[in-house]
Amino acid sequence: MILALAAVLAHLVAPRAGKGLGAPNIAAKFQPPRAAYWLGTDHLGRDMLSRAIFGARVSLTKGVLIVAVSLPISLPFGLRAGYFGG
Repeated sequence: MILALAAVLAHLVAPRAGKGLGAPNIAAKFQPPRAAYWLGTDHLGRDMLSRAIFGARVSLTKGVLIVAVSLPISLPFGLRAGYFGG
């Protein structure tokens, strides 16, 4: 639930949300985890925590869409198999 809430509120929770999430910052590349960058930075100096939070938003959206599409297709088959036994 915490991950889902963080994904929904990504613009409010992510530390680098409004500061150019995908913009490279070569001066800060390969920073280790510390107070400014909780998970460190990548080879382009992007904050890994902010990228993970926004990535969770994409992953959760895809998961919800897959379930929403497959449920109406599979539910009739499951109900039929349960009712008629097999």
